[in-house]
Amino acid sequence: MSERSGVADLQLSDDEVGASTAGGCYVRLGSFTAEQWELILKHDVRGEVLELARGGSWEPVQRLLDSLEALEGGCHEQTTVQN
Repeated sequence: MSERSGVADLQLSDDEVGASTAGGCYVRLGSFTAEQWELILKHDVRGEVLELARGGSWEPVQRLLDSLEALEGGCHEQTTVQN
């Protein structure tokens, strides 16, 4: 999937990510499934996802994901919210 989604060069281990963000403060708000990532790419809303997450809450991102899934008429696996 990474080749199709254009993230092949972005795959880092947790240790590599941790080392690259040392000195910064980052919080994991949530995650999405591979199917949801495909929808994000298909509808070209990567920037919107980042802007919504920038507010510090996963709920607006989840609402966007839910509306993308509704547009597709499918019922995809729901993401989990992590606090």
